[in-house]
Amino acid sequence: MLCIVGSVAETVEAEVFIPTTEWQVVKEGQSIPKGLHVRMNLQTGLKEAKLMDESSTASDDEQHEVSHVILFVATLICHVLPLELCS
Repeated sequence: MLCIVGSVAETVEAEVFIPTTEWQVVKEGQSIPKGLHVRMNLQTGLKEAKLMDESSTASDDEQHEVSHVILFVATLICHVLPLELCS
């Protein structure tokens, strides 16, 4: 990635997320490859990802639909619960 600051150009190395079978923290702004199992702690906002389990057989469409349902429920909970629990 090339980052231009004023008249000086400098290369900024983005830390690469290397997925494993264990949960790992996804840092703010870090991109991850598609097809990973991703979770977010609603109390801390911590995002984690790992490789999908071999026993997982859901299709891409099913996984996408489940992700949308989880996001909707998380958003709904944050509107109902006290603000400090969702920040």
